[in-house]
Amino acid sequence: MEREKMWHRRRSFFKPKRCTIIFFSLLLIFIWANHSNRDDDAGGPVPDAIERPSLSRSERLYQLAKQEHLKDRQYHMLKAEKDRTFVDTSRGYDTTTAIDVDFLKNRNPKMTAKPASRYFVYSRKCKMPYADPFSSEALSVFTPAKLKTCTNESDLITLSFDRNLQKYKIHVNSQVLIGLAPDVSDLKCSYQEVTHGRNVTGKFYSILQQPVDITPDMPLDKNMNGIITECHDEKNPSRIIQKDAFPLVQVVNQTSRTGSHPVDIQPSVIMLGLDTMSRMNFRRTMPRTAEFVRKLGWFELEGYNKVADNTYPNLCTVLAGGTPEELKKICSFSYAEEQDSCPWIWRDYKKAGYSTAYGEDIVEDSVFSVHDSGFRHEPTDFYLRPLLMGLTHSMRTYRRFGYDYCLGRRITVSYLYDFCMQFAQRFIEELEQPAFGFFWSCTFTHDYHHGASSLDGIFMDYLELLETRQVFEKSIVILLSDHGERFGELVELSDGFLEERLPMLHIYLPPWFRKTYNRFAQSLYLNRNRLSSPYDLHNTLRHILQLNASTSDQLPPLTNCPTSQSLLHTLPRERSCKDACIGDHWCTCNEFMAIKLNGDAYNIVKLTLFYINRWLVLNQYNQKCDRLCLEDLDYAERKVLNEDNGQESLYGTISIYRLRFHTNPPSGRFEATVRYDNNRKRLSDFNIDDVSRLNRYHNDSLCIEDKIAKKFCFCRGTFDPDWTNQ
Repeated sequence: MEREKMWHRRRSFFKPKRCTIIFFSLLLIFIWANHSNRDDDAGGPVPDAIERPSLSRSERLYQLAKQEHLKDRQYHMLKAEKDRTFVDTSRGYDTTTAIDVDFLKNRNPKMTAKPASRYFVYSRKCKMPYADPFSSEALSVFTPAKLKTCTNESDLITLSFDRNLQKYKIHVNSQVLIGLAPDVSDLKCSYQEVTHGRNVTGKFYSILQQPVDITPDMPLDKNMNGIITECHDEKNPSRIIQKDAFPLVQVVNQTSRTGSHPVDIQPSVIMLGLDTMSRMNFRRTMPRTAEFVRKLGWFELEGYNKVADNTYPNLCTVLAGGTPEELKKICSFSYAEEQDSCPWIWRDYKKAGYSTAYGEDIVEDSVFSVHDSGFRHEPTDFYLRPLLMGLTHSMRTYRRFGYDYCLGRRITVSYLYDFCMQFAQRFIEELEQPAFGFFWSCTFTHDYHHGASSLDGIFMDYLELLETRQVFEKSIVILLSDHGERFGELVELSDGFLEERLPMLHIYLPPWFRKTYNRFAQSLYLNRNRLSSPYDLHNTLRHILQLNASTSDQLPPLTNCPTSQSLLHTLPRERSCKDACIGDHWCTCNEFMAIKLNGDAYNIVKLTLFYINRWLVLNQYNQKCDRLCLEDLDYAERKVLNEDNGQESLYGTISIYRLRFHTNPPSGRFEATVRYDNNRKRLSDFNIDDVSRLNRYHNDSLCIEDKIAKKFCFCRGTFDPDWTNQ
């Protein structure tokens, strides 16, 4: 009996003790497990695990963009779900997995300019805010595009250049035929030369000459600039096996460079342009190329600011020293035959003994045919447009990114870069003759801000090929754009104002040039973070032809912008937009303060609309276009200036405002920069060019042709007549 009592007492004693031991044992196991996990994390992967390969910079960028894009989609999907009034409002989300809609919304703040902490240019007269290419809001609208090929077939027809004959030879690859059409025993191939002419109205067109049968290793005439080839079954001529096309750059009169001393050598100039490419979007979409232009000898002009709205006036300024409005004094932009007489820079290079070339990768809406029918005569020694016009009428096309992405079996831009490569090979590499070439691409970049991500690899391949051919050893290479994205998602970002107005500009100086003209290289280095404009780039092209002009005073001033300078001369640190001939609407130098959307702000935007409608009436567009009425004012900002005393202040009686608003008829979204007289309560010096359209007008303005009026015109009858009552 006594033993039983003792046993029960012992059980009672050990029971809590056992629980305590179990508790602490479990606690130790838990601590050990967590400690082991940390050790595993620190020590590397589990032995049986497969180590993930390191990602390239472009791959990491694309993954980050994809994450941001998905977050943005999640936000909009959840917001739409939240806004649906017909859904049961008692429905809740699992707090452990749901995403906070308000949090996602707050990561994308109000799309207005933020106070800057970093600057591209920083001086008393110009404070150009820095824009982050990889901001979360920029990446949220960036969807990398994949490169698509136009054919998987091998080339049945190939060309080779015979340096002894200084001619191209054409070849038919019989082995390729076996793979393409093994049942064809008799193959017939021919080529057609592509030339150009004009009809009685002066309209430019391409001419396909009569077919010429191809024989083995057949040399082509030196005067040919482009051919279209075709191979078909001789027994069944309608059965075309393959059709192709080739640009040709051949030298008719061969002479070699005579000067050997560095001072006697004239540097070649190769200009490679990408339409609608801001400095930020270039880094975002073309990381491989952006890394390439960071090599020794390249200089990025971070303070380069556009001077006009679209491609035409900005490139006219680079290539002719003025906008179309300024150039009207010496040449007309209304008739094609008079446009040839404009002071295009390639004419100066031709007079200096340079061979010249000009090419674009589009036919429709090309730079010089968008306002008229183009040039009456070929503007340069070698001109790509006749060949591309012939291709668009004789070969199948595939549209992507808003343009003919494929012409026949090749990506359209490849014709442009092959043309550039041949030109550089013939003159710069082989003959060592000075050459000037301007090569402009639109197809990947003009309509879709992410399209360039699929161009990056192609562009890099050509740059590396130019480098291999030693073109960079003998040439100043300029990589440029006209402006950034003017419509769409990027414009809506808080940095959209900068995205639109800051095109990329990179300039390469070869080693011998940097050594011989060290002062010019030092000046270009200093100018990287100083305000510059297309007028300065034009002066630089002039300066290259007058390298004895060691100071800016020795280079004759430019008529349309006397205060512009060569980028090879040191620009003033204290330089305003006025000094660089950049208008208020395009100037990114001074910051703006947001103002309340009160009665004064609405009065200013209504005055702006009054002047727009007045302009339509004075130019008689009101007969075809609806009157614009204010739908709402999105935001208003007032420009802040820095006076000599260093204190921030506003204009005295005149204030500069930046307004963003949308109108009725519906879908009209605009941004305007206006000068407002505070005493007289009216606008001062209103300029219709200081109003930008932020969304594409598509078919809204088909009833008119004028490019300026198209921004504001909504053709009568296009929209519901009752829109004013909505």
